[in-house]
Parts: sequence; C-alpha cells; structure tokens
Amino acid sequence: MADPTKYPAIDPGYLRHPADVAVLAAGLRMVDKVANSPHLKDKFAKRLFPAPEVDLQDIEQSRAAVR
Repeated sequence: MADPTKYPAIDPGYLRHPADVAVLAAGLRMVDKVANSPHLKDKFAKRLFPAPEVDLQDIEQSRAAVR
C-alpha cells in the first residue's frame, strides 16, 4: 500500500533516449553558430562550457558536450 506521507520517486530519464541527446546537440550547434556570427561575435565573452576548444559544429563533439 502506498504511503501518502512519502515523496514519490520521480526519474525523468534525462538523456536516456538518443533523440534527447540529438536535439540538445543540434541546439548547441545552432546557438554556437548564432553566437559566432559576425553581428554578435564581439558581444559575447569567451565561452566557459564546453571549453572553447570544443568544436560545437562537429556533431560528435556537441553530443559529448551534452552528455
């Protein structure tokens, strides 16, 4: 029998499905492209995470950054 005084165990399952990683990696790629556009590049400080050496236009590196 369930105990109504106990908090439920909730597991949202973040990044368990490959589509979760793919969508977030695509979002990182898009934001990186926008941030590096000629119109905005000088408006941002350097990127802290993922490290500036990570090439977010490379899909595998952007997926690794999401994970």
